[in-house]
Amino acid sequence: MRLVRLFLLASSTWSLTGMKRTLTAIAGALLFSAFVSCYANEGGWDFETYHIQLKIAVDAPGGYADQLSSELPAYYQNRIEASLLTQWAVDVTLATGADRANVLTELASATDLETPKLPDDKDKLILAVIRWSPNRVELIAREFDKFVQRWGPPIRRESCQAEAVPEQLFALICQAFSPLAQFEPDPKDPKRVLLKLRGASLSRSIGAPPLVEPGDLFLPILRRTGRGGQLEKNGLQVVPWTYVEASEIQKDVVIGKLQSASRKPFPTRRQGRTDQIAIALRGDPSTTTLRFRARNATTKPLAGYDVFSEKPGTGALSRIGLTDSLGEIKVEPGKDRLQFLLVKHGELPMARLPVVSGASPWIDVSLPDDDARLAAETRLAAVREDLIDVVARRNILMARARAKIQKKDFVAAQELVRALDDLPNRPQFDISVRTAEQSSTSGDPQMQRRITQMFDTTRKLLTQYLDLRPINQLKEELTQAQSKPASPPTGRTTSRGPAKS
Repeated sequence: MRLVRLFLLASSTWSLTGMKRTLTAIAGALLFSAFVSCYANEGGWDFETYHIQLKIAVDAPGGYADQLSSELPAYYQNRIEASLLTQWAVDVTLATGADRANVLTELASATDLETPKLPDDKDKLILAVIRWSPNRVELIAREFDKFVQRWGPPIRRESCQAEAVPEQLFALICQAFSPLAQFEPDPKDPKRVLLKLRGASLSRSIGAPPLVEPGDLFLPILRRTGRGGQLEKNGLQVVPWTYVEASEIQKDVVIGKLQSASRKPFPTRRQGRTDQIAIALRGDPSTTTLRFRARNATTKPLAGYDVFSEKPGTGALSRIGLTDSLGEIKVEPGKDRLQFLLVKHGELPMARLPVVSGASPWIDVSLPDDDARLAAETRLAAVREDLIDVVARRNILMARARAKIQKKDFVAAQELVRALDDLPNRPQFDISVRTAEQSSTSGDPQMQRRITQMFDTTRKLLTQYLDLRPINQLKEELTQAQSKPASPPTGRTTSRGPAKS
């Protein structure tokens, strides 16, 4: 329609030659538009346009609200067509009545909301709010992607100039937009991932914001569909504790670096009708709350777990703190948006987790319930301290007994041997270990295996250091020394000659 209006305007003011040139240009534009549309439908993923529903809600005094409500829909429709044509196909609507109240509520919440009902021809929903106050104007934008059924976090800005609000909100809308990509792990390099952006081959207007920049983070998702291409029930599976960081942009392909808590986060074999999709993570750096729960009993909070931040490239650790009685700890944004956290309980490392600041206000962390193992570790530590004390005393008594044997002081040596027999022995330690083991059981199979291994190791130490053979050997030395006959006294003798008569 805009091209037709342009043609009618030209026909009333230009010459016949100019009209022919204009008609030729319009025809070329129409052919190009048809070509792009056809290519977008048949050319594949990188030629697909995003079909977006942009809904705007205004919360402002009457006069200012009326002005914005009457001007903004057309302003954004033209603004997007001018800078994002072919990449975005947008319908701009103004939220009114109950719909407006819902939009204001949805953007005020940081939680994931119910799945909105979008028309079949729409891929994304972007909600935008202008909220006026006497001192400032608050701008908020948030996106929902239908393809992966995911809400992005609300992104907020403030403006002190009313005339700059439309353009500032447009920039915020572009920032809330999360591009999609198909990804493939590099078979030659397990840390390298190739991202093929949706719509990357479509023409871009001068000054249009880039789809992706180095450092952007993507969330990998496995999307399973039926034979008809429809999303299956529970067909979306987020690859746990895994992100792809854009490191290099090469025309239509983005080279990504894998950041994961797992060595092999992706399935070895590609399943049929399963798409490997990644969505860009938008959001401002903000505090993230980690909520630790027991793996075999999700209602039990894991308190007293130590959390450290790992410095990139060095492995140096910076302590954040302990989880509280609710099993929660707040992680402040670091220098880099993605940071690795090391979780320990006692001296045992429990997990190494990547966390993206601002991607979600809180993250649930499911870990084995380690309380039973830690209690067993405490009991066994006491047993080992007693073992060290007994071994030290035994070595001292044996050394003193041998010294007495050397001096032929067999009575004192016998007293020291009796003192050795009075020391706690292997059966007594076995009873202590068995009692501790019976009271240290875990419902988590992984933790129970670790507990069993700890007790087995302790029993090996008891066998090694409470061996009776050294004491029996000492007793034999004492017996042999006592049975030897006493040697005649040795001394200098003089020979005297016969007496003189």
